[in-house]
Amino acid sequence: MALFTRLFFGPFHPAWNGPSHPTLTLLYDGLYYLNMQEDQIEVLDCVHPKVKPGTVFHGISESFRIYAEELVHTADVKRFLAFVNPDHLYLMAEKSGSAEATDLFRVKREDGSCRWTVFRALVLMKTSSKDILLAEQEDLWERHPNRGWLLPEVLKSYGLSVPSEAASETDQSENDNLLFYESNANDAIMMGMSEPDPSTGIQKTIAKIAESLKSERLLIFERRNDGSVYCTYEWHQEQLAPLKPALTNLRHEDVQPLYALFQLQQVVRIPNYPEFIRDNPTLHLPIENVKNIVSSQLMMARQLMGFTMVINSSDETFQTASQVLSTLTSFLSIMIRNRNTMQHMEEQSVRDPLTGALNRRGLEHFIASYKGTGYLTLLAGDINNLKSTNDTLGHHAGDMLIQRTAEILMNCTDRDHTFRTGGDEFLLIQEGMNISGVEDLVHKIHALTLSSGIDIALGYHVHYGPVTNPDPLLAKADTAMYEEKKRCHRSRRSEH
Repeated sequence: MALFTRLFFGPFHPAWNGPSHPTLTLLYDGLYYLNMQEDQIEVLDCVHPKVKPGTVFHGISESFRIYAEELVHTADVKRFLAFVNPDHLYLMAEKSGSAEATDLFRVKREDGSCRWTVFRALVLMKTSSKDILLAEQEDLWERHPNRGWLLPEVLKSYGLSVPSEAASETDQSENDNLLFYESNANDAIMMGMSEPDPSTGIQKTIAKIAESLKSERLLIFERRNDGSVYCTYEWHQEQLAPLKPALTNLRHEDVQPLYALFQLQQVVRIPNYPEFIRDNPTLHLPIENVKNIVSSQLMMARQLMGFTMVINSSDETFQTASQVLSTLTSFLSIMIRNRNTMQHMEEQSVRDPLTGALNRRGLEHFIASYKGTGYLTLLAGDINNLKSTNDTLGHHAGDMLIQRTAEILMNCTDRDHTFRTGGDEFLLIQEGMNISGVEDLVHKIHALTLSSGIDIALGYHVHYGPVTNPDPLLAKADTAMYEEKKRCHRSRRSEH
């Protein structure tokens, strides 16, 4: 049985110097303080009989490795160890904007079975070493009498919730239906969470749940910073045409009636959509032949991320859909945030942190994905006198020179076709640009760099046709650039 407590941060650890009054309500089986300065895990509370409050485990990484090997499902070990890595937690917390990071893993029980377990990390920014508070919610599943499967349960403390009707008593027929549909929900969740790629997992999850609810369509809408929403995932019956391409930009006011209902309840059921539209004419969804809708909020850290929308459920599943969907969207929220974090990490891995241009890894990705057969221009650039700038004015001045150069190059093309390939070396790739176009580009870059006091050598190679081996093309662009560099040096010597 999970413990329910109101946790006051202040008394737990002397390093915490945050406000003395705020409280955090948690439902948990384990609460651990990751003391980064001492490299140890301090057990604040735990229901496991072999782990007593006050126990200290020395060596954070080693302790988590032992835990993972003994208790985490084999398929989840690598992902678990990546999650509890402090650097990873810092990045996820920063990305979430709430200093929190959450993920799900299968943890072994005493009977040998595995249950999905939520781990929620809170980075304590006000401690000197950015310590981490880690809550472990192992009681994610509750066994009910005569049920051979696991039913998702309440996770209010982790920003997840289940509607109140899930806790109410129903007659045997309704209960049997709920068992069937939530059993399918469990299968959908396990299928989705076991996918290495979150986007694939999300797509498989919504396909499974939509089929089990006998719905015509299931959509996921995600919210932009300006309040507009766009469809990011869609499942539809085979005989129906996809709607996702037409749902790329819905304004906040287009879905305002739906948001108004979300203020009252997490899951909105609209049994008669035509009648609802007559009463709420400001709702604008470019979707035809809609009979009924069940929509649920996607929430994380108490912030609205978007919503799910199940369209035209069968009469027998419409009532059940809201209960199943509320549980499902809690997991979808986690998978979407994990997808965002992975995309952010992938983006960071291909970007040069100093300039924002793509790096060599980004260049490799671009070349590997290039499928064009027309003109492809490679323009190599090298900053002259960067070493002398570093030697005479310092490396900060040199960094500023590199940044100004990159800014000019990206303004002349864009940040997805500008690559920093070395300390003072850049490469621009332009698709569909012939010799006349690249000569104009070279002239433009020279004019802008000269006006900024930057001396750069440029050389290019124009290729036409498919690219089977990019190395000779890159070498030709480099050769042309170094020939230009030599001409500049000869010209300067002749002037003196």
